[in-house]
Amino acid sequence: MGLGYTIDSPIKVGKYGITSVVSIIEDHLVEQMREVICTQENLPYEKITNKDEDRRAKRVTAYLNVLNEILNRQIEKIKQEDFETDSDINLYFEYLPETSVAKKLYLEMLDCRGEKRQLLQKALRHHILAGSIDVNIMTKLDKTNYDDDGNPLPVEYCDAMAALRGFAKSDVNGSIVFSAGLNPRLFGYCETFSDFFPNRDGKIKKTILRNKFDYLRGHYADAGADFIIYQRFFFDFIQYFAASLHMSEPQVFAVAGYPYGNQCLGLDMVINYFPQILIGQDVSIYNQKGIVRDFWDQR
Repeated sequence: MGLGYTIDSPIKVGKYGITSVVSIIEDHLVEQMREVICTQENLPYEKITNKDEDRRAKRVTAYLNVLNEILNRQIEKIKQEDFETDSDINLYFEYLPETSVAKKLYLEMLDCRGEKRQLLQKALRHHILAGSIDVNIMTKLDKTNYDDDGNPLPVEYCDAMAALRGFAKSDVNGSIVFSAGLNPRLFGYCETFSDFFPNRDGKIKKTILRNKFDYLRGHYADAGADFIIYQRFFFDFIQYFAASLHMSEPQVFAVAGYPYGNQCLGLDMVINYFPQILIGQDVSIYNQKGIVRDFWDQR
């Protein structure tokens, strides 16, 4: 995501009700993508240059508005499609989980004929909603930026706060995902934008999501034990991963100290919880013994 792989995901999967997260920190890439997408979709495009004031925020706002406009068009088009053909409207409901009310209604419609089938199809169209356009900001990108004359700009023009401002001023209804650390100044900046507060109907246009790992790191900071955070962060994933392999006999796994080099999980603590799994600091050591598989290859 940080490398831009999901930068146009909303207009690829959003029409199927799938939410995606876009990294909005790299404003040059954002502007280039807006130009490409506007050309493809025959939308008007006016370049936001490096000379424009507050260019980062303006680029983010403009790009998100383009994604939102295209996605809304796609949803309206799907709502007009015929269920009797191999079309996106069928794919929308096919992708829903089996426990979804709309999916159950869709399966019931497939077994019906005549007037009841038409009534169910009409009801199903009201269940079609676009996937949310969410964005990601790395909170630590708050260095001082400078104007063309070398003068320091106000703190609101740092990368993270400018990207946040661009999201807050956009038309999208989505969430902002803060990752890579705690930044009280950035978090406090959210309160200056009305979209993060409930409207008269009690609805919030834009919501805030926090990275679980960052929360745990802050929560356990006083303990001075990073391995506790890594333990809590990885255990759910490791347990799910082991179950997905249906391991019937003890096996050994290793990961090369992700996410902070050699500061890996405390091996003894992991072994106590999951004796069939071993997370080590150096995968190669266990590979040489022929008893390990790097679990990243098992995804």
